[in-house]
Amino acid sequence: MFEKARYHYNPKTLIYEKIQIGFGKRFFRFLSYIVTGLVFASVVMIIAYSYIDSPKEKQLKRENEQLKLQYNILNKKIEQFSVVLEDIQSRDDNIYRVIF
Repeated sequence: MFEKARYHYNPKTLIYEKIQIGFGKRFFRFLSYIVTGLVFASVVMIIAYSYIDSPKEKQLKRENEQLKLQYNILNKKIEQFSVVLEDIQSRDDNIYRVIF
């Protein structure tokens, strides 16, 4: 905003002369601060999103783990039913077919 006055020593006149900063240089300086801030912010955002999960992602991961657990439980039940069906099939082959 308010800059300190800058002076430059002129060896020909042996006095200090005030330096006037033009609009273009001030605009370029302002633009460089904005660009630097945007680059830094984007780098921080990229790092944050790649290493830190959002609450929605955490919820979806928990739901995914629960579905995997339910899937494993269902697979175990199917294996148990398969064993029971094999037992019924062997009984049918060995016991009931002989009778009928």
